[in-house]
Amino acid sequence: MSEPVTQTLNLAVSWKDAEKVPIMAVNQFLLQLSAPAGPGADEAILSLGYLAPPILVGSTEEQRQAAQELHHVKVQPVARVSLSKKRLKELADLLNKLLEDGGPDQADAGG
Repeated sequence: MSEPVTQTLNLAVSWKDAEKVPIMAVNQFLLQLSAPAGPGADEAILSLGYLAPPILVGSTEEQRQAAQELHHVKVQPVARVSLSKKRLKELADLLNKLLEDGGPDQADAGG
């Protein structure tokens, strides 16, 4: 049995029309690693959502009481993306660079 051959091909990428995609507010994140479906399976699902704070009216005491009676607050899903663990690590590296250095150059954002 022969081993699979891995080749690397570098291509220039263009984010043409990226500005036409609406920017959505996100303040909730969910990361799920998929169960291995076979050799080499390494998918991660990243779900992004927005949780609007509940509207609580009345006096401070009435608001506190209403907040205690909430069982859960619904997260509005915004997007779900599938990433390989390799691409997830690249995303984490870019985010770390942003936090440490003030940001990656757009050319460093990967494709």
